[in-house]
Amino acid sequence: MQDSFKNVWLNNAGFDGHSTFGHLVLLNDYEKKMRPGLILFLIGINDVESDQPSFHDKLNTREHTRILNLLLNMVRGWHAQEFNNTTNSMLAMNNNNQLVIPEEAIQKRLSVQKSYLDKFHELLAELADTCPQYKITPVFITQPNQFGIGIDSDTGTSLESYKLDNNMNGKLLWRLLELYNDVTRNTTREKKIDVIDLANLLPKNSRYFYDNPDFTNEGAEKIATLIKNALCPLLQKKFPGYQN
Repeated sequence: MQDSFKNVWLNNAGFDGHSTFGHLVLLNDYEKKMRPGLILFLIGINDVESDQPSFHDKLNTREHTRILNLLLNMVRGWHAQEFNNTTNSMLAMNNNNQLVIPEEAIQKRLSVQKSYLDKFHELLAELADTCPQYKITPVFITQPNQFGIGIDSDTGTSLESYKLDNNMNGKLLWRLLELYNDVTRNTTREKKIDVIDLANLLPKNSRYFYDNPDFTNEGAEKIATLIKNALCPLLQKKFPGYQN
């Protein structure tokens, strides 16, 4: 962003495993007191079939100890070191892991999402309503995923039939995730706030992911470019005095 704007300060306030429940806690406990000009919310994967705070959401609230957080972050750091390059992606390690799920079973799973989607919409609406009260511009980002459509160009693996667990393949995961992405898109229209549709902008390629939702270094660089290109027009409009 320094290429286009001066005096830019960017902080990563995300926590591994956080859902929208956790984002609301951070917003209310810390971020609204800091009064940043803008907050980007990458949301979706940890809200799938969730109607209450997860273990990770509860871990980062004030009542948990620093030691527990330190231990968990050490594990996260080890995990990131092990999988932070394209040669260690899930698909490169096991590209014959396949599962076909009948359309009837997919439709059955999709049909029970309404209560989760309604809760997700409620939480997104609260994020969207809280930020402007503190002169913060919210921008929602839809959740990308490497699975769901076509063949991975690097490994030749089907992104639709790749087996993620005994009841989940890439096609079902993507169909589920897009229901939540649609809630994000619809909420931004309802609340008249900006959205970056990263779910559609980021190509489905194993070089960008080390597992189904998490990004390699190359993926992080690609995402940074995509978000910058989408964000610059908004920043030029909202903060014209900071343009280079």
